[in-house]
Amino acid sequence: AYIGDVSTPKQLASRMGLIGAAFGLGFTVGPFLGGELSSPAERWGIFADTIFETNPYLLPCILASVLSIFSLLLAFKYLPESLHPESRTKRPKQSWGDTMRRTGANVKRMLATKNIGSLMWVTFLYMFGFTVMHAVFILFTQMDPSQGGLGFSEAQNGRIFALIGILGIVTQGGLIGPLTRKYGSLFILRFGSVLSGIGLVLIPYSSLDFVWAWMILITGCIAIGNGLFQPSSSTVLTSLARQEDYELGAVMGSQESLSSFARILGPLTGGYVWTITVDRNGFFDYHTAFHICGLLMMLAFLLSFKVESREPENVPQ
Repeated sequence: AYIGDVSTPKQLASRMGLIGAAFGLGFTVGPFLGGELSSPAERWGIFADTIFETNPYLLPCILASVLSIFSLLLAFKYLPESLHPESRTKRPKQSWGDTMRRTGANVKRMLATKNIGSLMWVTFLYMFGFTVMHAVFILFTQMDPSQGGLGFSEAQNGRIFALIGILGIVTQGGLIGPLTRKYGSLFILRFGSVLSGIGLVLIPYSSLDFVWAWMILITGCIAIGNGLFQPSSSTVLTSLARQEDYELGAVMGSQESLSSFARILGPLTGGYVWTITVDRNGFFDYHTAFHICGLLMMLAFLLSFKVESREPENVPQ
């Protein structure tokens, strides 16, 4: 919503991509540091016989907390309010229950609209599928090769996520603007959902032979697909809100509420499906959770054809 407030229609896709690239940078450095700082007592003598030996993941957790606090302080100091004082509205203080009811009513109202509602469901399905992967990806890569996994360590998994982040930075920082101007945000959104779905389905079919070549191919599909989908989804939603004269904050807030629900359902679903299938053979085995990811991405792609968005400012005729 903030980027939408401070951007013109021509700037929107590129700026959404720039924000996505910033997320990608964090996605690169964060998992890499998390993997490298795990189990510090086994690597550096200074941490031996300390709390870090009995809590091997404490150090990366402390770093994450410090960085979050630092980010909050930077936002307070350097991030101005995007709305001019005359554009702001004052509302009476509400209880937590009233706030939740108001949020639910707002989401319901947005879902009832044809274009905005359809796009919100597209994003919900995409995030649902993507976060199913969050729950099972490391379970698969760390699983013993004799059971079908890759036997990766925390550090190796951190490097995979770093690779995903690097590709996301390249996609959102350098590709999304030119591609959007040429093809339009809605086409890029659809292409991103297909590419992500292909990568997610391929994960459990990774081979130990040339495993890093497989990882580059698979994570490339996931990272580039996600790098195309996420900013395009925000761009299309912002354009629809302007075209249909809805308050941008209300629309973006509704989508984030629904997406947050997807982020809850995804890991729960992925973890449950993994638990009941990992020891099975046949059609419903450890591949199943990743097949669900692909199915949800396919549904998101198909539903996206219900969305109609005019993009005269972004796409040359």
